[in-house]
This record gives sequence, structure tokens and C-alpha cells, in this order.
Amino acid sequence: MTLLYVIVNGIFFAVLQSGYFFALGTRMTSAYPGFLTVTLGWLIGSALGLQIGHKVKSSFWVGLSLAAYLATFWGLTFLAYDSRFLPLSGAMVAFSGLYAGAFFRVNRSLLGTASRLFFWENNGFIAGWVIGFAGFVWGGIPLLLWLPGLLGAGILACGYLSGQGEGKEDRLFKTT
Repeated sequence: MTLLYVIVNGIFFAVLQSGYFFALGTRMTSAYPGFLTVTLGWLIGSALGLQIGHKVKSSFWVGLSLAAYLATFWGLTFLAYDSRFLPLSGAMVAFSGLYAGAFFRVNRSLLGTASRLFFWENNGFIAGWVIGFAGFVWGGIPLLLWLPGLLGAGILACGYLSGQGEGKEDRLFKTT
């Protein structure tokens, strides 16, 4: 179950990123500003998450990621093609990216070594990009709206079922 937890996190990160790319590409700009907004926002959020991620429980980061993601979709509904929304979109991407940094900070020894953690998370990430792309092609934006929530629930369920639930002292949900 621990390995599944790591892989589902990778899928979650990729689906969030692909959702941001497709949302900005269809409702803002499909040129380099949208790509740079998502890339820089995610990298900044991940770097900050590495610094502060261990201070808050995993469920908070999953919730924050989803709230920022949905806020971006909501904003793009009302401010489509308004480039003034692009910096705020970047900030929302950074809020989602915080969890990626926190995940690696807290779980770096979960599978024995950081390289094994990265290997399995990255396999999930690749699968997540395929799922995100296929989801967008066949399900459109509506699928990209509910899929991250389902994956977020999967992350919390995997943590709980593997004995790593919120109320237990363990590195999956470490707070110190």
C-alpha cells in the first residue's frame, strides 16, 4: 500500500499539472506564457514546499492543492483570455506545487532511499501525464475538474489503509 501511495501521488501531481496546462491553453493562452506560468509556478511551489512542507499534515497540502486548482478553473470561467489573471494563475499553481515539495521532504526515506521514492513517484507522474492527456482528449475540462479530487481521496485512503493515517505517528503524515 505504501508503494501505491507514492505512485498515486505521482499521478496526482501530473494530473494537476496537465490540468493547469490544458485550462490555461484553452482559456488563456496556448503560447509560451501559459507554459512558463505553470512551469515556474510549480517549481517555485515545490521549492517552498521542501522548506515548509514538514510543518503541516499531508491532508492540508492535498486540500490546498485542490482548492488552488479549482480556484484557477473558476477564475478562468469568468476571466477567460484576460492576461491580467495569468500572474494569479501562477500563484495558484505554486500553491498546488507546495504539496510536491512537502511530499518529497517528508517521505524521502519512505522506500529506503530518496532515489527509490523518486523512481516510483516519477513512474506515477508519467502515467499521470498519459491519464491527464487522455482525460482531456476524451473527457475534456469536466473530467479534469473531478479527477484530481478522486486522486486526492485516493492519496488519503492509501495513507490510512497502509496504517499511516492522520492520527498516527508516521513519516507519511509527519508534522515535525
